[in-house]
Amino acid sequence: MDEETEFDGAPEDTGILDQQVFEQILELDDGDQEFLHRLIENYYTQVNAAFETLYKSIVNKDLGAVAAIGHSLKGSSASLGLIKMKETSERLKKIGDYRAEVEPNMPMDILMKAASIELDNLKIEFNKVVQLFNYFFE
Repeated sequence: MDEETEFDGAPEDTGILDQQVFEQILELDDGDQEFLHRLIENYYTQVNAAFETLYKSIVNKDLGAVAAIGHSLKGSSASLGLIKMKETSERLKKIGDYRAEVEPNMPMDILMKAASIELDNLKIEFNKVVQLFNYFFE
């Protein structure tokens, strides 16, 4: 099993996954990977719901919601060792918090454009994660 946890040859696996974190999760599993499957399914559900909510938050110019979604996804992504998802989610949180923590006069349109770009980046990274896990479970 340890050899199977390696993602050598996986499509674009560089920087996507923290293997140490992933191996710690595998140690919690009882060998049939049911625990891992449930974790990943729950994560997929959360991310897909976040995409919809994030889009609505951008349309409604709701910085607080952008920050909250970024914070939530950052934690979930980190717990699975998903490096790029965590980093992108962290950028979303910072965008959502920017007016409150850095520059209250920052134009909302600029922040919403930045959030929209990060939503697109998040979708790209999520597709890579799905590919990587599909590769792992083959």
